[in-house]
Amino acid sequence: MHFTNKLENSKIYLTKIAYFSKVYITNLLRGMIMREALLQWNIWWRKENWSEPWVFREDYVNQAINFLGKKIIVLYGVRRSGKTFIMFQIIKSLIDKGVEPKSVVYINLDDERFPKEKSALDRIINLYYELTGVSKNFLYSLMKYKDLKNGAVI
Repeated sequence: MHFTNKLENSKIYLTKIAYFSKVYITNLLRGMIMREALLQWNIWWRKENWSEPWVFREDYVNQAINFLGKKIIVLYGVRRSGKTFIMFQIIKSLIDKGVEPKSVVYINLDDERFPKEKSALDRIINLYYELTGVSKNFLYSLMKYKDLKNGAVI
């Protein structure tokens, strides 16, 4: 009987170790995957003279830059209408005007590499701080977030 209890306790202990190891490894991999996504989307952190083949939308970009720090800017429109390119043009213009590239972050929550739960944005922003050392003055784009439905802003 005593041997059986020890065996059962060992099984429970090993099961707990396996579970926590799996959770740890899963979280570690998620962090690595999110890191890869942030670095891929924010090319200006690595390349000094980055650019894209786009049609420059000077009016939209200048209006948005004039509102920065004063109002919340929302770019909206049908799918594939150029919202992301305008966002990248705003980022490029800010960097060209002397804004530190690492103080600008673009987060595309449509990217499958980012988790979809509510706490994900906090984890992504903390990863941004870890990658760049920046702790304030960032610009991010929420392309898709479940709780933004019905006009609710988080």
